[in-house]
Amino acid sequence: FLFNENIVSNITLFKNFEDNLIYDILNKVNLDKKLIENRNENLNELNLSISGGEKQKIIIARALLRNSNFLVFDEAMSNIDKNSISIIEKMILSDENLGFINISHNYSEENVKMYDYILEFTGEEINIIKNR
Repeated sequence: FLFNENIVSNITLFKNFEDNLIYDILNKVNLDKKLIENRNENLNELNLSISGGEKQKIIIARALLRNSNFLVFDEAMSNIDKNSISIIEKMILSDENLGFINISHNYSEENVKMYDYILEFTGEEINIIKNR
């Protein structure tokens, strides 16, 4: 969900964070450069179309800004392009202090080796596709 505010307010949820931290996180989720440049402008006042994938990136940036120990994504990247999915997965999976469950129909093939487990749900069966 996005508020009728600027991108900064949407990821900080109206709390104070350093702008350089916000800028870094928006870059890490591969948000469109025009949106990053206009991060302090009200979303409705921007003459930019924000795709479903860009909205998902903003929401992921919100989660990452919280510096949580554990993230659960349920189709959180379903509208994001494959290149950005790869970038976001790699960033999250490379953090050894961050637990991550990614429920998805899409994942980056190149990042599969970084997951501890991949489970496939088919009908009534659960198959372990990969574990370390």
